[in-house]
Amino acid sequence: MKSLSLAVAVAATAALTVFGTAGTALAQGPAPGAPGANATWNEANLQGLADSLGAGSKVWYTLGDGELENVFYPQTDTPDTFGLQYIVTDGSTFTDTETANTSHAISLADPASLTWQQVNTASNGDFTITKTYIADPSRSVVLVETTFDNLTSSPLQLYADYLPQLNNDGMGNTAGTDAASGDLVASNGPVSSALASSAGFTQTTFTNHTSSPLSLYAEYLPQLNNDGMGNTGGTDSASGDLEAVNGSVASALTSSAGFSATSTGYAGTSSDGETMLTSDYSLPTTYS
Repeated sequence: MKSLSLAVAVAATAALTVFGTAGTALAQGPAPGAPGANATWNEANLQGLADSLGAGSKVWYTLGDGELENVFYPQTDTPDTFGLQYIVTDGSTFTDTETANTSHAISLADPASLTWQQVNTASNGDFTITKTYIADPSRSVVLVETTFDNLTSSPLQLYADYLPQLNNDGMGNTAGTDAASGDLVASNGPVSSALASSAGFTQTTFTNHTSSPLSLYAEYLPQLNNDGMGNTGGTDSASGDLEAVNGSVASALTSSAGFSATSTGYAGTSSDGETMLTSDYSLPTTYS
C-alpha cells in the first residue's frame, strides 16, 4: 500500500472549475469551450456543519456526499463554493470521483469539537481517501488534512476538483494559477479564494460556467370560477398585464419588470406557449 499525505487549504478573502494534481507545470493558455455550462447549486445533502471559534475567521462550511460542499463567507447567507472533492485515475482504464464512485463515512474526529473526518473508500477497492477538516481560528481558511492510500500495485494519480461560485454567484468567476505561489486562485467582485496544497500542484487547469443570456417565461393557466373551459384571456393594452375572465371572476398576472412578450393560447394546442417553447425555444408567434 502506498500512502500520500497532504494538507489542502481553501482560503476566502474580501476584495470555474479549478483542477490541480497534487504534488508545478505551466498552463497552456485560456481554456477553450467558452462560455461553458450553466451554473447551478448542489442539492443539500448535509452531513456535517462547522465554523471557527475565532473572531478572526469568517468562514462556515458544510460536508456531504463525501466532499466539502459549501463554504460560506463572509456571512452565513453567502455561499462561495459548489464543492471540493478529489478525482482518482490510473491514466488509462478508470477515473473515479469521490462523490460518485466511493462509499462515504463521516464522523467527528474529536467528539469535543467540530473537527469532522470523512473516509471515502473506492467502489472498486483501489483506494481510500481520509480527510480531516478544521476551520482556522485566526484566518478565513478551511484546512483539509488528506491521506490518500493506494491499495493497488499500480501508480494512481490524485486530482483536486474545486468549484468556486464566489459571492453567491456561479457565473461571474475568473480563475488562474498564482505565478508566485502556484495556488489556484479565483475571484468574483469583492470576494476571492485560493486553493493551496502543502505538496503543491504538478498541473493546474480551469474551465468556466456560461455567462450566456437566458430567457425566463411565466406560464399562467387560469381556471376561474371553478371552470377550466369558459375562460377568456388577453393582454391589457395599457398595463401589459395578462388578464383572464370567466363569468363573475377575473384575474390578472402582473410583473414588476413587465413582460417583453405575451401570448394567449389554448392548452395542448399549437397556440400553447409551452408547446412553442418546447418545439421552437421561443415564442415565434404571439396571440392576443
